[in-house]
Amino acid sequence: MKAGVLALACALGGLGALGLPGCSDGGVVSAPPGASDAATTDVATGECVPGGVADLSTPPEDLASYCVIDLVDGRIVPKPGVLAYSLNTPLFSDHAIKERTVWVPEGGKATSTDGEAYDFPVGSIITKSFGFADDLRKATPRMRWIETRVMAKTATGWKMNAYTWNDAQTRATLDVAGGVHEVSFIDARGETVAPKYLVPSANQCKKCHQRGAGLVTLGPTPANLRRDERLARWVERGVLERVPEVAAMPAWDDPAAGTVETRARAWLDVNCAHCHREDGSANTTGLILRFGERDPSKLGVCKSPVAAGRATGGLAFDVVPGRPEESILVHRLESNEPAVAMPEIGRSLGHAGAIDLVRGWIKGLPGGCGR
Repeated sequence: MKAGVLALACALGGLGALGLPGCSDGGVVSAPPGASDAATTDVATGECVPGGVADLSTPPEDLASYCVIDLVDGRIVPKPGVLAYSLNTPLFSDHAIKERTVWVPEGGKATSTDGEAYDFPVGSIITKSFGFADDLRKATPRMRWIETRVMAKTATGWKMNAYTWNDAQTRATLDVAGGVHEVSFIDARGETVAPKYLVPSANQCKKCHQRGAGLVTLGPTPANLRRDERLARWVERGVLERVPEVAAMPAWDDPAAGTVETRARAWLDVNCAHCHREDGSANTTGLILRFGERDPSKLGVCKSPVAAGRATGGLAFDVVPGRPEESILVHRLESNEPAVAMPEIGRSLGHAGAIDLVRGWIKGLPGGCGR
């Protein structure tokens, strides 16, 4: 029985009391068992409400089935009960503009034991939508949304899937294989930029989000959640008990938020440390780029690469104090060449402003590498 018909039956006939599948006595129609593509419907309004996907381990074909966001007049709009959030320093994705949301089942809380990541309750749904403005010089540019990524927390862990938006911007559908999208926009200097934007495959998602045997969230950490009115709503709704007490990472592009070093380190943490950490996929390199790392050698200072080759650019050390031009780290951030560029996926362009910041941090480091 379709959700709209079922809603009417429940509302008029009180069939929830009779045990009709999908009915409830509270006037809300839920997805019948196994119907992973059906959203829960509020009888009073006829609108879907979050939490209606019966089996989050089986992704629905249509993003709308999660009932967490709408695309209205070019804007990503959270559904009622869905919370938006923003970050101090976001991941660089070829200058894509992003909108982030989280929905947590009623009574659920996000907790953190290590200060680095939140543990969200089963049933939680996190989205991140990626789009491009046609002209960054405009106060209200026209947006083209490319994809929305969904992380759904199941009893066995997080499930991640990408949904790509159609040209009409009316529907986003499951895209397991991913692929490259040609994009073009005008930047703040009036120049045309044409990145080759990558929608990741399910396996590519794991490259960054894998931590041990499971998957983890990366963006909404206690240190990187922006302390603004959006975060205040998390506390009001009970999703967080309090605003995070750990020191906030600075916004990479705000000189008032921190020193050149702390802002450069924040950018490196967000863009590189998901792999370059003790339990990350690049741990064998010995290069650890977490914001809290204090060991200069782990940060690459005068550290030789574990493997020579073209990716090093013929340079001897990951980071050479005072000499960014001799540092492998800068060389790889500046490169757009496959097998050389870092991060390996998620960008086709270099992040010029952030690279200048990393250069400034290295230039200000004391000492040398004794050559």
